Amino acid sequence: KAITTGEELLRRYPDDGEILFQVSRSYADRSYELMTDLMRSAPDSAWMHYANAQVQESLARYDVATREYENGLKR
Repeated sequence: KAITTGEELLRRYPDDGEILFQVSRSYADRSYELMTDLMRSAPDSAWMHYANAQVQESLARYDVATREYENGLKR
């Protein structure tokens, strides 16, 4: 319900800073839950390696990111 309500608030008030912040937190919380489930259920899957690669890339750790992308492709 929170996501649906948040989306409605965003539609009505697209430039409201508090709404943008709170809705982004809802998505971040849900994303964290899903990634935790992925780590638990498929720790060596291509998707887990791909997610790890994206994190490493965002941290400018390109050598580690490259290895993770390669591991993902192998899976």
